[in-house]
Order: sequence, then structure tokens, then C-alpha cells
Amino acid sequence: MFRDKMKKAKVDLKTQHEKAATEERGSIGSIFLKEKIPSTMGFWRPGIGEHQIDIIPFFAGKQHPSVPEGTLHFMVRLFVYNTNMGVFVAPWDNWQNPDPIREYITKKGWMPEDEFKRVAAKDRCAFFVWVHDTIEEEKKGIQIWEESFYNSYKEIKEQAELPLGGGHILFSDPDIGKRIYWKVAKSGSYTDSRGQKREGREYIGFKLIDRPGSIPESILDQTFPLDEAIRMHVTYEELSVAFYGKHIKATPEEKVPEQSEPPVLQSDNATTEAACPTGHHFGADYEKYPECVSCDISHRCSDTEDTKMVQEKEKEELPITKEAPPAVLQATAQPTRRIIRRK
Repeated sequence: MFRDKMKKAKVDLKTQHEKAATEERGSIGSIFLKEKIPSTMGFWRPGIGEHQIDIIPFFAGKQHPSVPEGTLHFMVRLFVYNTNMGVFVAPWDNWQNPDPIREYITKKGWMPEDEFKRVAAKDRCAFFVWVHDTIEEEKKGIQIWEESFYNSYKEIKEQAELPLGGGHILFSDPDIGKRIYWKVAKSGSYTDSRGQKREGREYIGFKLIDRPGSIPESILDQTFPLDEAIRMHVTYEELSVAFYGKHIKATPEEKVPEQSEPPVLQSDNATTEAACPTGHHFGADYEKYPECVSCDISHRCSDTEDTKMVQEKEKEELPITKEAPPAVLQATAQPTRRIIRRK
């Protein structure tokens, strides 16, 4: 039973809450291995409105990027690339392994900020959640929630921090933890790939609220090593093809040819990134139809929507200048962001 095993490892949960809150990292989508996930378990995405969830801890497997196997943890946090040919865990940012996209960014030195945002690895988090928005959602049991760091753990962490260095609320503890509440609201607008104005959205009002009771054993027993359901390692050659459209051989002297440019950077037509398999508008009709819930590329559709909204806001609030490289790119020129690797 989960609680019997948890008694021996509960100190792990306190440690991981503290470490995760101080860890500095700087994308998950269908990096998931569906054959590793029970057919009865689905993926959850918060729509417009109010939400209440419990984050459910799990015992880490052999693939967790931050902790040893068997450690009680509550999330998997990774850098992820979103390319024309799929979504991949970033080799360098997560494992310090050879990475053609990282090499391209470092060698190029400076690029327009919108270009950098398209190619750089994104910070993503994955959780087991028990959703309490409706009775129907509760009956589903555990679901997988994959989200950007900034719309999930960043906000939760701020609410969990106790004042004056008092530590952190163990919100994921099955017995003394807290429920997480927030709203997804409409916010401003952005221009989609077809040139149409669309409503944006924002995550606001995060709070930790009391649970009515402990997490039932029947819910805890649905967990498994979440990291084992993610394709953690991609080869240099496969990522090269996904980024450049061809194989790029890595050598100690010169890993990325000067003339090589990834196809995604040569086209201004955002619709080339993907096409909606059900005929709707990719990156614009996200979450507007029932089939969006089970769509295999819903994460890319969501990321496209979010990116266009952010770019539209930046154009209005802070125009990009070319006199100096963006600070975010300057910080990325050297590999300063690291994720703890399990020995």
C-alpha cells in the first residue's frame, strides 16, 4: 500500500519541497510514452474558470532528472524543445549531453528575441493531480497535468513559502497537505497564424486552501513513477533531423556548420508547425472542442496559442530593438542553467 511505503520515505517529500522551491531552471508535451500510462488515466488541461486540485506525490523511477530511484517526489520538471517534428527533452539542459539546438544557439551568439524564443528549450512541469472542479472530474481519479513552469509550479511555490525563512508548506503531503485553487481568465488578445484576433488567457489568484480530509488510499494507489512514462533521452542525430531537417554530425572542432539554418527559422508561416488532425484552427481553437481533450498534439496547440499571445503583448508593451542582444540570450550564451543529475 502507498502509505505503508510512504512512512519510510516521508522525509523525502519535505526535502523535495524545499529543494524544488530553490532550484533554478529556466517544456513537456508528447514526450510521454503512452504505453507506460494506464489506459484509464487521462491528461488534464485547465480551461477558462475556477480550478481546485490536489497534487499527488509518487515514488521516482530510474529516469527522474533530480532525485534517485525510490525518492518520494511530487513533480517532474524538465527543459523541453518544441520542434516541427515533435517535442523532445533537451539533452544539454537536462543531462549535459551533446545537443545540436544548444550548439546552434550558442554559436549564433545573438538572434532576434522572437527567434530565440522559438528555438530555446522551455521550462515545463508534470504532475499527478486529482481534480475537484466537478463531480465528474473527481470520479476520473488521478490525471496527468503538464504545464509551463510559469503557469504552475512558480505560482504554487510562491504560495507555499512561509515568511521569514520558515520553510515551505508541504502541499502535496497526502495527510497534511493543501488543495490548490486558481482561476484561468480571459486576458487581452493576440493575432493567430491566420491573422485573426483571438482572446488570450492568464492564470491568476493562486491560493493554498484546506483539504476536507486526507487523500484516499484508492487515489494514492493509482500513482506510478511518472518519470518512467516520459521519453527522457533523444539521440543527437534524431534531434538534428527534427531541428535542421537533416543529419548534423557533431565533432569536437565544429559541431554546427555556419550555413546551416533550421527550417523553422526560414518560414514566417506559423501554420507549418502543425495541422489540427480534426480540421480546426491549430493554435487558435485550443480547448474549444471536445476532441481537444484527447488530441495527441494538444500540447503543441496550447504552446502556439500561448506564444502568440505573449508576442502580441510584447509588441504593445516593449518593442524589440536590435542595438543590443536581449538579456535572456546573453544569459544563455554560456551553459549556466543546470539540472541535478542522478549519479
